[in-house]
Amino acid sequence: MDVCVIDHPLAAARLTVLRDERTDTAGFRAALRDLTLMLVYEASRDVPRKSVRIRTPVAAAVGTRLVNPPLLVPVLRAGLGMVDPAQAALPEAEVGFVGVARDEQTHRPVPYLAALPDKLAGRSVMVLDPMLATGGSMAHTLGLLQRRGATDITVLCVVAAPEGLAAVGETAPDARVFTAAVDKGLNKAAYIVPGLGDAGDRQFGPNLFTSSAPSRPEAPAGRGRAAAKTPGRRSARSESPSSTSPSARSRKAAPPA
Repeated sequence: MDVCVIDHPLAAARLTVLRDERTDTAGFRAALRDLTLMLVYEASRDVPRKSVRIRTPVAAAVGTRLVNPPLLVPVLRAGLGMVDPAQAALPEAEVGFVGVARDEQTHRPVPYLAALPDKLAGRSVMVLDPMLATGGSMAHTLGLLQRRGATDITVLCVVAAPEGLAAVGETAPDARVFTAAVDKGLNKAAYIVPGLGDAGDRQFGPNLFTSSAPSRPEAPAGRGRAAAKTPGRRSARSESPSSTSPSARSRKAAPPA
């Protein structure tokens, strides 16, 4: 597994805003947008591209276009704040979704959504999640992608813990991880230290959907009930998480030119 820690003053400044407990919701979202753009910039250095002939207002020229941009997969709900800036950098990219809640007692992932293309063989994927803590949610997401044939997987996160990196390394040894920082570890509540708190809560407010909440009632049978299957090539379903755990090597990215 290849781990790239973004080493740039602008990234460090945005990360400081995200870490600061005094940063309000608007400031947190803005800093996350900026830092996500930097992560996508570094992660996209080797994306496939082709030369194209164009005309400027003055003369003919040769330009560059991306070939087969990656599928973006935010892990809900914290990853939602990374989607818009990632699509701003990769406007042709499609988006899939994985939803995973956190059991506050066991700290285990509780999957509730998988809306992804059925076939991902030969297609690159970027997974978006601000926090890589225990790695349980990420390991579950990587398992979903691998079962659909994905092998070219890049993980973008703002802050990672060694435990989370170990989980990614065990689940997807060939994955690449781009992050702004690798922190020292987890506390007893399985939060990253020093970290930046709960990235979902800091973007959207307290999460009302938790594993301890009562189960949502099913819709009554009859004409008001939604169809069980969703047409098209995307599937939406829950799948069980996979297990986690080893190690990675680090390299530093060159600052943007």
